[in-house]
Amino acid sequence: MLVLGLSGTFAAGKGTFIEIVKSHFNAYSVSTSDALRSEADKLGIIRTRNSLQELANKLVSQKGSGILAELSCVSIPSCDILIVDGLRRSGEFDFLEKKYGKNFHSVWIDADLKVRYERIKQRAREGESILSFQEFKVSEEKESNGLNSQNLTTCKNLCEFLLDNTSSRDFFEEKIVDLINKLLA
Repeated sequence: MLVLGLSGTFAAGKGTFIEIVKSHFNAYSVSTSDALRSEADKLGIIRTRNSLQELANKLVSQKGSGILAELSCVSIPSCDILIVDGLRRSGEFDFLEKKYGKNFHSVWIDADLKVRYERIKQRAREGESILSFQEFKVSEEKESNGLNSQNLTTCKNLCEFLLDNTSSRDFFEEKIVDLINKLLA
């Protein structure tokens, strides 16, 4: 089984990556964010971006920086490709490398900051009530530089493959399918 760890900037297209891989291959995906939301629900915590970040920090301090990847990989059905979405800490990469060995590969997804801001405004997901472009930029800076126990700059440096999703979906899809085919060869 090919295992892909997915990391990247906020609203860069990680969900689109997953949709594309699933449409072309026998793939299954799990999400560190889903594992975190599940933990929040068990504890009765209202799910906002800030409350989820605080819970993640608490879990990491109590159980180690790979805990969200570990919680995500509990029940995996038979598939050719497993995608673990939302890697935000180096310990999550470490966990997946230890668990899956040479079958694990990591992918960084990014897109232009203004393109990503427009995406979050359009999708209006739970907990993504960013009011201005400036607030979005501040949030980006926190996640990139290690505040909130996340360090996207480190995650980017850990990734083997870098994909840009600023242009069209068709072009992004072509890059993804080419990458997966090479990894499966």
